[in-house]
Amino acid sequence: MPSGILYILLTMQIMIYHYTSVEVLYKLLGNIPTPKIEYEKEELFMTFRATHTLFLNDTTENNFIFTAFKQLGITGTEISYLNRIWGERYLLSFSEKPDDLYMWNMYGNQCKGVAIGFNQEILEQYKQEKKLTSRIEWMDKCEYVNLNKLVQIIKRTDEFKQFKKNREVLNPLLKLFHNCLKYKHEKYSSESEYRILLNEYIDENYYVKDNKIVPYINVDLPLKVLIEIWLGPATDYGRNKFSIERILKAKVGGSAEYANVTTGFVVKKSEIPYSET
Repeated sequence: MPSGILYILLTMQIMIYHYTSVEVLYKLLGNIPTPKIEYEKEELFMTFRATHTLFLNDTTENNFIFTAFKQLGITGTEISYLNRIWGERYLLSFSEKPDDLYMWNMYGNQCKGVAIGFNQEILEQYKQEKKLTSRIEWMDKCEYVNLNKLVQIIKRTDEFKQFKKNREVLNPLLKLFHNCLKYKHEKYSSESEYRILLNEYIDENYYVKDNKIVPYINVDLPLKVLIEIWLGPATDYGRNKFSIERILKAKVGGSAEYANVTTGFVVKKSEIPYSET
């Protein structure tokens, strides 16, 4: 584990975590290209799947937004229009919580998975400097509200005011819906979710999950923002830590450009007491 000033800097970072399985982590690490030229001239990325918004884990999310729309007088026909075309957006989700039992159970392969930790501030800096894909519409924390609060938020938006002035033009309504994807019902606040919303379905791919064919697009996140990986409470910590560090070392060697995954990188063991029996 890093010590001294480096450890203090690591603990001060604003982090976000992507919960997934060990198998997915292995694929993410394995797909990092091995540079054929000097590291200073080639940026390395981890390629994640951003899932089509119609296939979110919480199937009630869109209904929550549409219920607020209905209370504001948006008609069933107008909502049907959104249902036809709104879905060409994709989400990649994170949590601000690194070692949380609820998150492990829901998204971390029932405590047998991993939580991949990124520096949120550096990631947002990459976006500001246009070093990430232009398909990213926004990156933001979810806000957790009840239905009445969401209705009040929507009423104050410029998009809703534009739509009310001219209901023949539905583009403001569509933009409003996409912006509302950062709002979730207050009952989900324990997830502390952070989202990346992407547009377009160019280069759309598919995978099968829970007997559903799920559309997704790839999104590259720079390896330089990877800071730590937590291993779940039911995961083999020692041997997985050994392999993760070996894979990363093979990818970046001793490059000073990637000190974040050499001298500064940490594989952490869940601190949650856990027994499968």
